[in-house]
Amino acid sequence: MHGFYLFENVKEALAKNLKASYRPDFVPLICDSIRYNYAQVLRAHAAGDFYDEEYVDKWQQITSKCRATQFYAYTRSWREETLIPSLTALSQLSNFQLWYSCDKDTGEPPATSKILRAYMSVDDDDKPNYQVDLFFRTKRITVLKRISGVRVCPVENGVKPTKPLQCSNCGLCWDETKLHHLKHPTKDSSNARTLTQTQ
Repeated sequence: MHGFYLFENVKEALAKNLKASYRPDFVPLICDSIRYNYAQVLRAHAAGDFYDEEYVDKWQQITSKCRATQFYAYTRSWREETLIPSLTALSQLSNFQLWYSCDKDTGEPPATSKILRAYMSVDDDDKPNYQVDLFFRTKRITVLKRISGVRVCPVENGVKPTKPLQCSNCGLCWDETKLHHLKHPTKDSSNARTLTQTQ
């Protein structure tokens, strides 16, 4: 709803992408594109989200067919309870890291094994009263590397990098060797989050 997403050509491209997602050949279409481009990492949705169970299932198929590619996505579709089983199934694939996105208006996402939580903070005092695994910030003027002991996205922590820093060369959201620094232990079979921060 802001920035370059307001440009007509971007709106048209996103509408085209949405239309393509309904195609019966969407899965082979995306798989062919991934293989053609030798994509090592793919983020599902720079804009948009999982809109129904069938669409989530398509991403399960894509992920299963493209084992050499690491996938990740942020979703607020956890607010639609009927999608939680499909999202949970998707998150269990070893090459898909799913994040539940939340903010002060969404409330607390469910605690689900393997699914991490990312909180969008509107200012330096905006923090949830529940456990999250990573913070994003809309205002990035101050330097803030951690909030309540939890990492802030390195692209958004206010520190000027010595070399260009982007999701593709950061990897904190999808690289297992870096992800383990964010993950919190879970309690028994209830999958409830503990409040202990793993260092």
